[in-house]
Amino acid sequence: MKLIITLFFSLLTVYSFGQNRNALDRPKVDERIEILSIVFRLAESEEYSSKIFKLYTDKIDSHYEPYKNHEIIQFIKKLRVENAVGYDAVMSMAIHLDNQLNPLVEFTDKVPEKRWGKDKANEFVRLLKKFYKESNSKQFFKENEQLYSEVSTRFLPVYEHLDLDWYTKFYGKEPNEKFVIINGLGNGGGNYGPSIDLPNGKREVYAIMGTWKTDSLGMADFTIDNYFPTLHH
Repeated sequence: MKLIITLFFSLLTVYSFGQNRNALDRPKVDERIEILSIVFRLAESEEYSSKIFKLYTDKIDSHYEPYKNHEIIQFIKKLRVENAVGYDAVMSMAIHLDNQLNPLVEFTDKVPEKRWGKDKANEFVRLLKKFYKESNSKQFFKENEQLYSEVSTRFLPVYEHLDLDWYTKFYGKEPNEKFVIINGLGNGGGNYGPSIDLPNGKREVYAIMGTWKTDSLGMADFTIDNYFPTLHH
C-alpha cells in the first residue's frame, strides 16, 4: 500500500509538471525571425551581422550572396538612415507577420513599431514577400530544418531550468499572455523581447534569444550560466 501511494504521488508530480510545462511551448527556430535577420544582415546592419555561429552564417552568405543588391536591401539601407530602423524594431516587425509574411494586425504609425511608420511598414512587407520568393528562401529553410531542430534541442536544458510557477506565485494570478521562446540563430549576442496584441484580444510575449556561444565543432552551445539569466530576465 505504501508503495502504491508513493507511486501515485510521484505520478501526480510528473503530471503536474507536465501540465505547467505545456503552458510554455518548447523553444524553436522561427522562419519569420530568420528572414528578417537575414535581410538586415544583407543590408550590413551591424547588430544583425554577427558571425559567431559561423556554421550557420556561412550558409546564409553562400545562399544569399546573389541577392545583396535586391530591391529590399536598398530599401532597408534607406530605412536605417531615415527612420533608424534596427535592433528591436526589426524583431517587432517579424512577430507581427504570419507564416506567409502577411501582417497579423493592421499596421499603423505605431504598429508594429513607431520607427517603421505605416506606409513604410506595408512597403517593406511587399518587398519582403518578393525577396522571399525570388531568393528561393523556402528552399534555404528546408535545407536547414535539421540544423534548426538540433539547435532548439540543445536549448532545452535552459528552457527546462525555468520555474513556470513563478508568475502565479509572484502576481497571484495566471498569466493572460502567451510566452514564446525563439532561438535567433544569426543574431549573435542580440536578444529581444517584443510583444504583439492580436485581434482576438490575446497577447503574445516573445523571448528571442541570440546565439553567442559555440562549441569546439562550431555548433551552438547553450550553457545554463550563459543563457539562463538572459532568458529569465
